[in-house]
Amino acid sequence: MTLVERLTVMFLKKLMQRPEGRAHFLAQVADAENNDEGQVFAALKERAKSDPELHRLVARHAADEERHAELLNARALATGVPRPQVPDSLKILHRLDEALGGFFRQPIQSDEDVMRMYLLLQVIEERAVTQFPMFKVALAPVDPESARVFEQIEADEERHLKYCQAIARRYAPSEAVHEQTLQHFRKVEWKVFAQNSNRNLKHVLDHGLVPLTLLERAAWRVVSSISTVLDPSRPTAFTQSVRQQQVLAAAL
Repeated sequence: MTLVERLTVMFLKKLMQRPEGRAHFLAQVADAENNDEGQVFAALKERAKSDPELHRLVARHAADEERHAELLNARALATGVPRPQVPDSLKILHRLDEALGGFFRQPIQSDEDVMRMYLLLQVIEERAVTQFPMFKVALAPVDPESARVFEQIEADEERHLKYCQAIARRYAPSEAVHEQTLQHFRKVEWKVFAQNSNRNLKHVLDHGLVPLTLLERAAWRVVSSISTVLDPSRPTAFTQSVRQQQVLAAAL
């Protein structure tokens, strides 16, 4: 586990101590699972009508994400506090869309468009698979039921990742275009995720959602400022070449 990941778990454990903190966290993840990713699936609907196999996979993937959101929203309600509204400023797919020049407004008309959309889904799933183990560690001591929900969802996300890899390759015009697009999307997501993490930290501190002393609060603000300068992007472990990914997928 990297230093940033250790700090993330440390802060999440603090955040989960209060029902208000858990409700914010669970609502935010639920929103990302359905409302945010729902934009991606909506953009695929028209194209999928003419491709029965793609339609089947899109429908199953979308249904899984809707189910995940329902599970997480139920856990947010189980905290006993009102479910908070997630500010648009904290919705990472909104930030990704902006960073990619209004990606979701572009029509999906070609096979390459399908590849691009599924590569974006792939980097989103890569982030989920990276983050969920930390979520489970942070939740387990205070909310083991929510930790178990993330255990269930994580298994689905690992399967979704394989879908994304397979579909993106199927629709790619060439391996070179696939690899170039994937690496570009990853780099954009790494930067947007880092920015959104710092924005979320500020929101949590400003709204008193985490039990910290004034000194601790000041220290976390300093950590956030330093990390923005020293670590302006947050890569995941998914940096293998196309060939390495194919070998890994074949072994699973």
